[in-house]
Amino acid sequence: MREWPQFKMRMPPEIKKYLAKEAKQNRRTLNSEIVYRLQMTISRPQNDEGPGAGTPEPSDITLTPSKDTSYAYEDRSN
Repeated sequence: MREWPQFKMRMPPEIKKYLAKEAKQNRRTLNSEIVYRLQMTISRPQNDEGPGAGTPEPSDITLTPSKDTSYAYEDRSN
């Protein structure tokens, strides 16, 4: 995982505090908790109603490793 690309991210302090608490409870690092939650969001089925409606289905998303170990994102939903 150390070879994965890094980036800085800004978030409201209350969200960071919440995620840090959840990470500790789940015995994960804050980074691992965020990655886990993103993976869960991407892999859940699309709901035609409510929050998240219109987001691409996981099958509409292609993540392919490039030579520099970063991932190329392609949204094929359109």
